Amino acid sequence: LSLRLSLSLALSLALTVSPTQHAPQVTELGGFWVKLAQGASVVSALPDAYAAELSKLQDAMPADPIHLVHATLRAELGAEWRQLVTHLEETPIGSATIAQVHRATLRLPRVNGSGEIDEVEAVLKVQHPRIAEQLAIDIHASTLLAVLLGAVAPHLFRDLRPVVKELAEITRGELDFAQEARNQTLAARTLGGSGLRVRVPTVFPQLVTRRLLAMEFVDGVKLTQMRAAEADGGGGFGEAEASRVVETLVRYYGVTMHGEIFNCDPHPGNLLVDKASGDLVVLDWGQARRLSATERAAHARLFLSIMMEDVNLLGDAYAARLGIVKLGLA
Repeated sequence: LSLRLSLSLALSLALTVSPTQHAPQVTELGGFWVKLAQGASVVSALPDAYAAELSKLQDAMPADPIHLVHATLRAELGAEWRQLVTHLEETPIGSATIAQVHRATLRLPRVNGSGEIDEVEAVLKVQHPRIAEQLAIDIHASTLLAVLLGAVAPHLFRDLRPVVKELAEITRGELDFAQEARNQTLAARTLGGSGLRVRVPTVFPQLVTRRLLAMEFVDGVKLTQMRAAEADGGGGFGEAEASRVVETLVRYYGVTMHGEIFNCDPHPGNLLVDKASGDLVVLDWGQARRLSATERAAHARLFLSIMMEDVNLLGDAYAARLGIVKLGLA
């Protein structure tokens, strides 16, 4: 029944023309369909009206009621979880496909091993209940829809199954917050030595499980809202500061392309600017990859070929990425 309902709603969405109807319909679908829409929202070829509507799904999904959040904390940390979490704001900072984030105050031992306890301002990323089961249903339905669209309108839709398969594998990996914590810790260490004004929030390993991730709280604004914050008198980010942050963002991508770990989910909802320091803050390391030396070189050539509008170099880049030996012509 859940599969039929998911597929029925998805077909209805595919036939919808008005951009203002897409976000509510995708929200109703939830789960993996939101992941697909989030990806579409940052595709430059998408008309602006559609991209604007779908971008609302980046961190504004319906949140779970607080009693379900408490139940998850109890299941992950035990009955005495309130000894670790002394305060939890009921209203989440944001809610996305897999989890929602709440501001909290934690009681944690000092890292110097003195045994003393400090109260720390933090955020808790809490996984939605039963999201793993919902994703499995959605992935199955989206695979069927990909086959159906390719059969009904092959002139409009190529075989989308490889795209769905790859995104499904990445999304399943996001369900393990312990792995995300390891990714985030590695990214923080890597970027810490880059010389850039970029940082990754510190993870608190005492409160990390497969469905729970605790990290430091950063008081920031979205990258896309820097100028709006200035106009409202709340951020003080002028044009020069905004330009500097954008330049830092570009340099950050260059560093991570050749670094130990690469964030595969850099949509605007995952990029903040620290109000106090002006540093770029990169969130959400659930979708991350450790690129091989071959992949790093291939991606570098790919970007260069686009900048230089060099078709031959573009072919070389794809050949290297796919492991194809390019044959010369006699």
